[in-house]
Amino acid sequence: MIGGRVKESMILSHSSSQESTWSIEEHLQVIPSELEKKLEVEKMRKGKNKVKEDLNSLKIDYKKLRLSIRTVGLEDALESDLLESRNENVGLRARVAEL
Repeated sequence: MIGGRVKESMILSHSSSQESTWSIEEHLQVIPSELEKKLEVEKMRKGKNKVKEDLNSLKIDYKKLRLSIRTVGLEDALESDLLESRNENVGLRARVAEL
């Protein structure tokens, strides 16, 4: 596409060599600018994809952490229930011994 513009410009301004020279020079200045823009866009896309990957990784880590917290909370609750049961058993044994 860019090459087509240079050729088109050369044909249109072919009337004098100075006009052709200026046209080519102008296009040679424009081409790096367009390439820089394309490179910048590609860089932005890669950065966006990296951010998306990082976000997905964080979501997965967050879900794992929440699961761990719930698991720890359940373990604490189970330990508490077990301790209560043991205390009740001790109390029941003491009553049975009294009888």
